[in-house]
Amino acid sequence: SFKKVVVIGAGIAGASIARQFAEAGYPVEVRDKATSPAMGASGNPLGLVMPRLDAADTPQARLLIHSYFYALNFYDQFARDAVHRLDVQHIAGNEREATRFQKLLDDPPVDSGWLASDDVQTISLIHKNAGLIQPGKIVECLLDHSKIVTLYNDNTSDLRTLAQTSDGLTLFVIASGWESAHLFPEASLPISGKLGQVELGSTHEVAETSARAAGTYVLRHSGQMLFGATFEIIEDGEEPQISDAARETNLAALEELAPDWAQDLDRESLTSRASVRATTPDRFPIAGPLFSADLARDVLLPLSKGAPVTETVSCEPNIFVLSGLGARGFTFAPLMASLIRAMALGEPLPLARPELEAVSPIRFLVRAIRKGMV
Repeated sequence: SFKKVVVIGAGIAGASIARQFAEAGYPVEVRDKATSPAMGASGNPLGLVMPRLDAADTPQARLLIHSYFYALNFYDQFARDAVHRLDVQHIAGNEREATRFQKLLDDPPVDSGWLASDDVQTISLIHKNAGLIQPGKIVECLLDHSKIVTLYNDNTSDLRTLAQTSDGLTLFVIASGWESAHLFPEASLPISGKLGQVELGSTHEVAETSARAAGTYVLRHSGQMLFGATFEIIEDGEEPQISDAARETNLAALEELAPDWAQDLDRESLTSRASVRATTPDRFPIAGPLFSADLARDVLLPLSKGAPVTETVSCEPNIFVLSGLGARGFTFAPLMASLIRAMALGEPLPLARPELEAVSPIRFLVRAIRKGMV
């Protein structure tokens, strides 16, 4: 059992976790190396919460839908003023995606009130009542709770030492994006960084809040337009840098996706923002208790021969992780935070077993052993 929660990271992952435990009555301390919240990947001026729909009924497809609806409800409850509901036009980028869109329209995986076709553009979906968000404002709203204390300029680099020097009654949750793996290296988490740059500028005319997406996206709100984002490899430890090449890529994507909107952009007003998104090999989050990869490997080795595992993998009793949210951080974070809260408090889990396995921190080790790579 524990009496206090310490969260490392003040982005959307850390803020969602902090709010979940604060709502359960626990005092929460949020630590971040930055000077204020949402200084990393969670700090873009505008963002989009939009579903990723698949025609196949898989655990991953169900997880994406569940996360989407949970996120909208979560923000409506705790950050309503930072979410603007709207219909998003999702344009197919190629023939294969157009075929997938048609399958989704023929057999929608969501209620009819949430998905429609575009009468003008036949290879487009309309995601009804999605969310254009103000990310920084959402994070601030989630952290605004009497049970939550924030500590900035914190240089926590070794979570195990911090946990060992605690009173034993503290639950620790790592939620520091692509740096999460370094805080508990024993778990060998395959988290890498992807550099993303977005552009923000003023518009000549104030249009209604609106959004289009097609791999890239463009958002309009209160006389501003945000578009992007790039998705580039960044080396471990490298600081994100703004580049002219990334801006040209984003401008070209804007012209292709929304040429009519591009004409309304005041290009002299453009500013860029670059940040690093934490990603995993399968593009799904990592959420759950941490473990030692070496100790877990010994227990799981029978899997390499197709034999059953007879022992239980020992997890750290008071250390959890939420990372690898990728480009869908504001969609995944609330439900993943709910999962961690349920695991830590012994509450009913919000996911079925297949979906749990899809986000388990140990899944990559299990897959490697089964493939004979370990």
